[in-house]
Amino acid sequence: GIIDLIDDADESATNTFENLEAAIKKSGLSLEGLTSIGADNTNVNMGNTHSVYTLFHDQVENLFKGNCYCHILHNGVKWVHQQLTVDVEKFLMMAYARFSRSAKRVQELKSYYEFYENDFQVLIKHIKIRWLSLYLSIDRLLLVYKPVKEYFTDQSNRETPKELEKNFQSEETLCILTFLHHILFEIQKTNLELQKKSITAIDLYRIITSIQYKLKQRLDASFFGIQCRNLLNRMSSDTSAELQASFKRFILTFLEYIDKYFSQNVAFLEAIGHFGYGIENLTWNQVQKCIEITKIKGLNEDDLFNEFTELKLTFEMIQKKEVPLLDQIQFFLSNEGQEEIRNSSTTSIHQSESDEEDEEEQTKVIRSDQLWAMLLAVNATPTPNMKKLICFLYSIPASNAYVESIFSDMKHLLSDSRNR
Repeated sequence: GIIDLIDDADESATNTFENLEAAIKKSGLSLEGLTSIGADNTNVNMGNTHSVYTLFHDQVENLFKGNCYCHILHNGVKWVHQQLTVDVEKFLMMAYARFSRSAKRVQELKSYYEFYENDFQVLIKHIKIRWLSLYLSIDRLLLVYKPVKEYFTDQSNRETPKELEKNFQSEETLCILTFLHHILFEIQKTNLELQKKSITAIDLYRIITSIQYKLKQRLDASFFGIQCRNLLNRMSSDTSAELQASFKRFILTFLEYIDKYFSQNVAFLEAIGHFGYGIENLTWNQVQKCIEITKIKGLNEDDLFNEFTELKLTFEMIQKKEVPLLDQIQFFLSNEGQEEIRNSSTTSIHQSESDEEDEEEQTKVIRSDQLWAMLLAVNATPTPNMKKLICFLYSIPASNAYVESIFSDMKHLLSDSRNR
């Protein structure tokens, strides 16, 4: 939950650190319980010399970087745009701006939709700082490409910017759009998964290696989507070769950008990632490896081993029941939820909405955090060491999505008119 909101124009590492430290102490929390710093990947927050992270790390030895992988994926796409022969971001923003403030132009555009018997749909604005807007903007444009292209290439529209007219006349632009649509679809799915409230650093190794594998397969096979391939086949061999080379550079550079961050913590993320598959296939050697890397203070390894084997036995007993494991978890969670409601006087609207959105997913998939919660709760004897380890691992964030969503909500709640 939120413990404080601080408005401070001084965004230096030292000042941010001091504000955070004061907020933590004011709330009665101990710095010893701090497991990671979750923030975007700017040098002020995550730099290796003088940053918010290093200042906290000086006080908390086993503090981990909670790099925001939503930011990493978004910035990676922005960074590699220079590999393409068309500035797609500029192209999309110019096309949108043409109609955003002119009802007359929108009305003119509608006549082209009618000619192609398309239902009118507005273009979606691409905002460079928003994680997910590029794919959505391209997706909408490709859906209505024929009437929009006809509008911009119609010689009777003398006010059409020459740059837009040239781009719409060129099949090269369309080919690049279909390539980006194909590649960004996978990146978009990954970004959306990272934004789920249940995703933590436990899941990062699985998620990032998955997107790396998918993109490497496309790179090795020179596969950029069937629509893109059909357009490439219609072009001259030189143009086709140039575009394919730019597509390969795009994917390769994007993978290098991700790996710049991922490779720094890959051993740690791989070690803790084993806990994301539950307890059934988890081995003591994997638990030991995790202890060595995290260096969690206060763990009694002898007791931890006994607790681990007890939880293994408890899991085997649970599996033998006639009731499916997923149903047992859902029943446990429903009872926990009712207890939580009885003990709470208020309910977060934002959290309730998130719970509703995830309800369908939760009923189909066994989440590792929910499985661990049930095992720790139903085990016959207390397991304090195992609980401490699990709580530590699942507290490390995979992204800064929750905080970013709060910023978006606050813009609506504390608008200029409401804040007078």
